[in-house]
Amino acid sequence: MSAFKRIDHVNHSPKTLDYKTDRAVGAAEPPAILLVSSDEFPDRGSWQLLIQKLDCHCFGPCSISSLKHLLDASEVSDAAGPQSLAESSPVGSSLPDTDPQFHGQLTDLSLVRLLIVAVASDNHSAALALIDRTYTTHSWPALVVIADQRLLLVSPLKHPGIWGAVAVGSSLNQYQAALEAVISRYLTTTSARQRQLVLEQQLIDRDQLVAIALHDSRSAIGAIQSYSHLMERLWGSWPDEQQLAYVKRIGCLAEKTLAEFGDLTVLIEADAGRLRFDPTWIDIAGLLQETIERCQQIAHTPCRIVLQNYLPDPWAWVDTRLLRLIANNLLDNAVKYSPSGGLIEVFLSRTDNRLMLQVRDRGIGIAPADQERLFQQFTRGSNVSDIPGTGLGLAIVAQCVELHQGKITLESALQRGTTFTVWLPMTESQEHES
Repeated sequence: MSAFKRIDHVNHSPKTLDYKTDRAVGAAEPPAILLVSSDEFPDRGSWQLLIQKLDCHCFGPCSISSLKHLLDASEVSDAAGPQSLAESSPVGSSLPDTDPQFHGQLTDLSLVRLLIVAVASDNHSAALALIDRTYTTHSWPALVVIADQRLLLVSPLKHPGIWGAVAVGSSLNQYQAALEAVISRYLTTTSARQRQLVLEQQLIDRDQLVAIALHDSRSAIGAIQSYSHLMERLWGSWPDEQQLAYVKRIGCLAEKTLAEFGDLTVLIEADAGRLRFDPTWIDIAGLLQETIERCQQIAHTPCRIVLQNYLPDPWAWVDTRLLRLIANNLLDNAVKYSPSGGLIEVFLSRTDNRLMLQVRDRGIGIAPADQERLFQQFTRGSNVSDIPGTGLGLAIVAQCVELHQGKITLESALQRGTTFTVWLPMTESQEHES
């Protein structure tokens, strides 16, 4: 069996948020719910069956005073250091769950996400105070089960932790509708918070990306400056071949710096929906040969890059800018992650009206656990060590491939190398007529 693993990346759809459907990776988890009441929870069996039906985790019931003690113990525990409530408070064992299917006693308040609180005329003040406290300290929204109809007038504006209310003795369908409304709001709010955190992290990552780009550009400009000083002093004593080599190296360094800032531009355009597909006929073999020469000129290790061109003619109907980004990033990665140098092969062919571009190296490879997420922005392999990089190149490649309505595949094994294969559609109406 091959040690290589294939990953296909093309038009992946985002997961939808729906707590009543199968939850694939990336979907919100159903909330754990704690039943709270001063005495026996009204319609306890109905609520537990309903929570189980909605695939949520159920704790309790527990009394208002017991939960208050747990909250007090949690604050003491937080001040003293991390430990479970069962260790920090004897009342940790006062939340029994007599029905084993509801996952046992509660010993960690961090597991709870929602409360269902039974409120009666004799406990409404304590219940409302508890709801206010838990919403302030733990952000737990509450569905209140009202035993006294007059308490339905309690204002959620005054008690923002109350996200829903239903009367004791309502039908199971009414209970379910009230609970589903609260859960739906909770999942929507949680999803919005998560998106905000992701956005904030992306902004941080972009700041880091800009810093890396500026650092790399300063390094390249410093190298160009050093070469120019050297050429100024020794130009007359150099043979023509050496003069030409230094001129080319300076040009390649400048081109690489422009390409790095081009990556930033592509990222901004893609996120704003302004990255466009503008195809034209190009000499793709010539473009790849130029890219190969640039990569070899600025490689820190002696790599030999060989183009194997099996195209019947060099022309292809592609977006020049996007294709250049694909080739630049794939070849830059192949060189960068082949620290010992060696052979890098580039294959061009056409099969079944599809253009194939393949880049194969014999470098450090990519760990299986990293391969699934490697096309995400700011993601790098866990084995790259101190090899510099932004974690952006493959995300840009994937976006460029998708704009061509193509696909990219990955095969890799640690210490044996990596092969990226790009397939771009070339229909009969698009093929070049020589």
